[in-house]
Amino acid sequence: MANLSDQVSLKEYRESQFRGIRARQQQGATAARTAIGAVAAHQIIASLTALADEILDALYRQVVQQSPLSTQLKIAEGFAIVALGGFGRGELCPYSDIDLMFLYKKPHQAVAEEASKKILHALWDIGFRVGHSVRDLNDCIVLAKSDLTIRTALLESRIVAGNKPLFEHFFSRFYQSVALRNTGSYINAKIREREEECEKHGTTVYLLEPHVKLSQGGLRDIHLFRWLALCRHQTASLETLKDLGVLSKADYQALAGAQEFLWQIRNDLHFTADQCQDVLTFDDQIRLAKLYEFKDKGHLLAVEQFMTRYYEKTTQIRDITAPIIEQMRPRPLPFYMKRIFKRRKLFGDFQMIGDEISILPAAREKIVQHLSEVLRIFHAAQICHIKPSFETYALIKQSPVGANHCAPLPQEGVFFLKIMSVPGEVVWVLRELHRLRLLEKIIPAFAHARALMQFNAYHKYTVDEHSFRAVEEAESLLHVKTQAGEVYREIHKKDILHLALLLHDIGKGEGGDHSEVGVQIADEASEKLGIDKDAKNMLLFLVKQHLLMTHLAFRRDLSDPQVIIEFAKTVATSEMLKMLYILTLSDVAAVGAGTLTDWKRELLGELFQKTLEILTGEQVVQMEKHLDEISPLSNEKARVTAKYDERRKITAYTIYTFDTVTEAIFSKISGVMAAKGLQILGAAIMTGENQVVVDTFHVEDLDFIGEPPENRLENVSHAIREVLLGNLQVETLLIHGSRRRGRIVLKHLPTQVEIDNLSSDRFTIVEVFAEDRQGLLYFITKAIFEAGLSVHTAKISTQLDQIVDVFYVTAGGQKVTDPSEVLKIKGRIISTIDRFLEYNIPLNPPLLRGNLPT
Repeated sequence: MANLSDQVSLKEYRESQFRGIRARQQQGATAARTAIGAVAAHQIIASLTALADEILDALYRQVVQQSPLSTQLKIAEGFAIVALGGFGRGELCPYSDIDLMFLYKKPHQAVAEEASKKILHALWDIGFRVGHSVRDLNDCIVLAKSDLTIRTALLESRIVAGNKPLFEHFFSRFYQSVALRNTGSYINAKIREREEECEKHGTTVYLLEPHVKLSQGGLRDIHLFRWLALCRHQTASLETLKDLGVLSKADYQALAGAQEFLWQIRNDLHFTADQCQDVLTFDDQIRLAKLYEFKDKGHLLAVEQFMTRYYEKTTQIRDITAPIIEQMRPRPLPFYMKRIFKRRKLFGDFQMIGDEISILPAAREKIVQHLSEVLRIFHAAQICHIKPSFETYALIKQSPVGANHCAPLPQEGVFFLKIMSVPGEVVWVLRELHRLRLLEKIIPAFAHARALMQFNAYHKYTVDEHSFRAVEEAESLLHVKTQAGEVYREIHKKDILHLALLLHDIGKGEGGDHSEVGVQIADEASEKLGIDKDAKNMLLFLVKQHLLMTHLAFRRDLSDPQVIIEFAKTVATSEMLKMLYILTLSDVAAVGAGTLTDWKRELLGELFQKTLEILTGEQVVQMEKHLDEISPLSNEKARVTAKYDERRKITAYTIYTFDTVTEAIFSKISGVMAAKGLQILGAAIMTGENQVVVDTFHVEDLDFIGEPPENRLENVSHAIREVLLGNLQVETLLIHGSRRRGRIVLKHLPTQVEIDNLSSDRFTIVEVFAEDRQGLLYFITKAIFEAGLSVHTAKISTQLDQIVDVFYVTAGGQKVTDPSEVLKIKGRIISTIDRFLEYNIPLNPPLLRGNLPT
């Protein structure tokens, strides 16, 4: 900076240098297309840090030079600019804040405040975002003792400009009186702080749109690891921690590589957004996948491959740092007392020390030579309800088993099936085996499934994580006093159920029908694990048919006896039905929080119960009786009742009217529901004798938490009556009632209409798959009516960004079997939906006032 001419301002210099750094980032990204992470992202960060340092040094010199001589002496004697946080670490990203502390000696407070003010104003004018404080040495010590954030920031402090001895004196005193004291409570507090951060930004690595810095497996996990290492080992250098033996050479290389990868991504996000942007959005994922030249591989999108790489890196960060951080955590006295007094030899070559299992010293070399012996360790841990010790994990990772240098033995299958048979203790073992890369030695397909992303809004997790969560959901039923809990406890072959849950989606990403691919993988696994023929057949059935119950429960009419009878024939036995029921519940629940709604649980339970009654010879008949409501209809022509179900958190609106009161009754009611902001979960339509119509709509009222107030129920009911009686137009309600609701939109989903004439003897089944929009159901049912069809039953389902709506219809009371008519119906519905979806707003007034535009 000293060589800059007076004509070049600091702002211009900063902008010029920043452009150069941005260009190097782009060149580096181009060079890294064939090997993501190869670009030296740390050089970009170092350059940005050096640029900020250079400008701060220049500003410091300007302030000194422009001050009277007496002030210059005071600044030189008692003032320093100190970098904190990420800037202090030397890890400044393109648009990150620079955190500064202006340190001064007590007698020079006024001079320090004036100097810091001038420097801050200049920094803001130049374009920096600055976090700052002005403190003397005693302030720093007092605040650091009471404030966790300040203590952490000061741990990473470094001098940028000013009096170096002042800074060194401060840091020495801070380190001795604060940093090296009460480290146990500090470590616990920082771990709790990180846990709370993850609750906010993501408790799993596998988020759809992860926060590169703060989500689990993000850069903050490395920061935490280094902060705690400063307390325990007096260094934050990853390389030094490797030399000290805290990190193995392999873990050091993996952690450094993952950190470099995330820096590269974060730098790109900042430069692209021209601001601090740390969330890896769907658009960014697609853009970065293209930048690094990932190519679609038919069944695997480029973006899915890119995100698989991302998840691999963040998983490495979590898996490497988490156990070491846990080791650094201070232990209470009872922990050490248990390790002294709670010691006993277990079966085989194992011992229990405290609440952990470990290998007897004399047997360590023998045990870690064979995968079957390692599996035996985990099974012993299951039985004793304890976990392996940190030393045991380290032995496994460094052993021939962990290094993939061991030959398989027949006993592996025996112990793996034993592990799968201990309810309540299965999923944690599966996760540990996967983390140690041992699961893929037992089931090789899990190497492909590792961190395999599904780029859609429905699945929130990668294939491997979803599989583990499915097992976890089943295990959670062990002590639950519900129908599902009772069924889970009754299942005899829980090892096969758990294995089916583990394998049900394993065929994804391999091309073709993932259920069929999964069956092949399950068949190979059965042979390798030594599963007998009957159990193998059960496993293959569960994997192949794992979507059957959701298809029937959510898209078929469960009041149709043929549906239940055919399903009963398929499952054949009550044991198989129970296993498929639990698998289905667990699979849906494992998709993401809130996916298994009470309504879906009710439908699956209804299908299970009706099928069980056929298989066991029992019959339970439930009929809704509406006679009390139907009798006064001759005077009213339309009656609406509303009842809230507290258990399921849904409202049932039942409409009693006559078939002759108006046309397109179902469509018009759907329009009212949309206008009022109600989400239709399901509908039952009945037309009885004397043209009496009884339609029941089960809805969620998204405008209210819990039971909607009475006036809300009456308002909706009144609107339905008025529309049916012709006193109010649906279009009017839709225009005035239109509202936006936040949702995830990943990409345009092609509209699909399927017409099924095989599943029902009485009805033609119309299945509609389309991108979700408010009011779409109204236009679908309007198109169905205009095609001359009557709707008898409807199944309405929304999966985040896509509707799956199923309608049982007839034309003149008969099924539609003419192929040309079937094509016309499909064409009309698809055309209606696609033209409606051309509009970017939920409901478009011109669209509603007239016909859909051509």
